[in-house]
Amino acid sequence: MNVLITGGTGFIGAFLARRRLAQGDKVVIFDVAPNTKRIADILTEVKVVQGNLANASEVYNTVRDNGIHKILHLGAMLSSPCEASPWAALQVNVLGTVNVLEAARLFGQPQVVYTSTISTFGLHTGATVTDTTVQHPTTMYGCGKAFVENLGRYYRSRFGVDFRCVRLSSVMGPGASSRQISQFNGIVQLPLSGKPFICSVTPDVKVHLFYCRSGEVPWADKPVVCSPWLVSIIHRAWSPFVFRSIGLLVFRRLLANLEPHCPATIREDRQGSLRVLNSTDGRGGD
Repeated sequence: MNVLITGGTGFIGAFLARRRLAQGDKVVIFDVAPNTKRIADILTEVKVVQGNLANASEVYNTVRDNGIHKILHLGAMLSSPCEASPWAALQVNVLGTVNVLEAARLFGQPQVVYTSTISTFGLHTGATVTDTTVQHPTTMYGCGKAFVENLGRYYRSRFGVDFRCVRLSSVMGPGASSRQISQFNGIVQLPLSGKPFICSVTPDVKVHLFYCRSGEVPWADKPVVCSPWLVSIIHRAWSPFVFRSIGLLVFRRLLANLEPHCPATIREDRQGSLRVLNSTDGRGGD
């Protein structure tokens, strides 16, 4: 099978590229700024196309010229860049995905698997989320993703494009480099280098996270099920990681394993922030 991965040198995309190669697929990676270091071990086994999702011709040519059977569409601007330039986010995340769906419609009808986000929920979201929970996103990133989820439904019903969607929470693990996610890697990396790690949160903060080790993507080997009901083309794939209550226990156990190489400590400050402090920095901890 010929598989196209947009954003294929990103954190999740690189994992998927290795997984698809292991399954015997031919992998084409489409990325606006390919990070070839992240895929150095498989670089000779994949085809890398540098291109911009917002440029329809580049997307069409890649799908047509490589006889693509499946598109794993991960390419997108993330939350902070979207807020910095919502206009660019519209071009890349929304119109870029229109280009992907049009390519699927025009060139052989490859299946499109789209990675969405729990950021499509926002205002008036209750404790339990179902297929019928109303989506009122509050960020440009969430707004774009919610629009594309519904656009995918339309392309499926109107044009027969086999659109599927996996709605993810934040994903962390070795190699994650985006600012929001790399802070969790800093919990280990900074103390090991003799620097303090500071993550300021209030006592009630909870974060939904996936943890991916090298070569693992939690949903990669699971079929994205599509029932006859259009609402069910969205597969929710997140699990709760309660940052403060669970996080303290995990961090203490982790740091205990690092001793004596990393004499780091954790404490909660008066504002409720969690700090991982190197015990040699003079500020101490509990």
